[in-house]
Amino acid sequence: MVITPAEWRSQPWKNGLGVTHEVYRDRDDYDLRVSVADDVTPAPFSRFPGYHRWSILLEPAPITLVIEGVTRELAHVGDFVDHAGEAAVQSIALPAGPTKLLTVLARPGARVGVGAPPDPVRFVFALAQTADLARWHARVSHEPFETREAVLWIRF
Repeated sequence: MVITPAEWRSQPWKNGLGVTHEVYRDRDDYDLRVSVADDVTPAPFSRFPGYHRWSILLEPAPITLVIEGVTRELAHVGDFVDHAGEAAVQSIALPAGPTKLLTVLARPGARVGVGAPPDPVRFVFALAQTADLARWHARVSHEPFETREAVLWIRF
């Protein structure tokens, strides 16, 4: 199944300080959720105890985050950080203006990466146009599949 940006569901952040667009959720009480957040002003991120979180830069506008007191800058499309879902995270700078982050929330055991996946996966998200997917389109399957495309990939 291919998921297009027109199918994303917009909703307020859990902390009420922004908007996210849900790309995929495996079920209501999810083990995996993928969303795109509009980061328009520096703000604290919502916490998600019991999950692991990956934040991946989708636009060339950089963002500076502080994660549990450690400053990290995401400057290039595909740059990412990962941390425990309950970690204190705050964006502190958007030097080129608003940007977008792809957020993956998964129960322990999931693997996430950027590039060609080393093994079959069940979810991919195109950070840029690929031979199989338009930019910001996702492919999800109940059965693992192989791809050689450079994408954001998830094994769960």
